Amino acid sequence: MAREKGGPVPVYKSLPIYPQEALEKQMEGYVIVEYDINKNGDPIDPRVIKSKPSGFFEESAIQTAKHFKYEATPEEFNNIRTKVIYNIAENQPDSQETFFAYLLWLAI
Repeated sequence: MAREKGGPVPVYKSLPIYPQEALEKQMEGYVIVEYDINKNGDPIDPRVIKSKPSGFFEESAIQTAKHFKYEATPEEFNNIRTKVIYNIAENQPDSQETFFAYLLWLAI
């Protein structure tokens, strides 16, 4: 995969589990998750920066971010910080197992 906006190179991105309550209520929204990436390419300390609506998608987004993987980085690029935006698509899936996540990587 190519480096996105000069940032870390993702080698694995998973999709979050669509929360059952949000699915039943046909809710849409987004979550902005920020985390650091260690020298092994693992996300550490994922945290929610903003979500709308609040209280539905945050836990799923955090758990998903923990499973991302990036290329290992040289020592001078240790502990890179990145933000991920999960935007819930207007067309919700028939399955509750996954939902479409659009990832936008922002340099900070």
